[in-house]
Amino acid sequence: MTSVVRGRRADLESERNFLLDSIADLDREHAAGDLDDTDYQSLRSDYVRRAAASVRALQELDSLSDDQPPAGLGPDSSWQRFRRYLGRRRVRQVLGVSSVVFLLAGVGLYAAHLAGVRLPGQSATGSITQSQAALIAQELDEANVAADEGQPQTAVLLYDTVLAKLPDQQVALTYGGWLTRLSGLDAHNAAAVRAGDIDLGNAARLHPGYADGEGLYGIALYQDNHDVTAAEAAFSACAADRPSKALVGVVAPVARTVFAHSGHLLPKVFAAA
Repeated sequence: MTSVVRGRRADLESERNFLLDSIADLDREHAAGDLDDTDYQSLRSDYVRRAAASVRALQELDSLSDDQPPAGLGPDSSWQRFRRYLGRRRVRQVLGVSSVVFLLAGVGLYAAHLAGVRLPGQSATGSITQSQAALIAQELDEANVAADEGQPQTAVLLYDTVLAKLPDQQVALTYGGWLTRLSGLDAHNAAAVRAGDIDLGNAARLHPGYADGEGLYGIALYQDNHDVTAAEAAFSACAADRPSKALVGVVAPVARTVFAHSGHLLPKVFAAA
């Protein structure tokens, strides 16, 4: 790696870390009531935009020319790292004991990428441009790479940049909310857990038929709100929408507990897991 590249990387990492810390400070001040909603939203949006730009610039340094990469850097793009991440037998922890759940984000994105599905919010005739769709797909990929590398804050930032373009984008809304919730649980931060639950609820409401959103929201409804009836409805919807094997593996233990409480018949997809 040349000295110029090393210097640029150090500057970008410093900027990214400063902005991430600033966002965390803003969240704490807002939760404590020391910052009103208007100032909070304005400042946070600016910090998110700038931090995401730093993250993308760092990704660009990692995907320099495959023909003549700088010494020690190598042709290692974010997509290549993402593919390796999915292929590993064991993935290192992202958020303590909850890391296996967040792996679902990568699995879902990879399946969607291979299937060539339209991005939520993009109609058959195209309500967003092809270049915008490509950028959104890249940001979703980068979010998973960030999570794999133990940078959950960066992953959430990237989901936020997607939502700034498509406020109802189902993957970003679901997994941004899920990761926010997990971070809140890990830090014993009730405000963060509530914020994550709200995003999960919006994802489930806006995207009926998206099994990931329904299943993960069901977990939040039961574990965070102790709402057996609502959780059962979410799990039933998830079961009807052809959940992936990976999703079933995470949802099934909680679903079995919920249906045991209600006394109703457990959907076959969860009973077989």
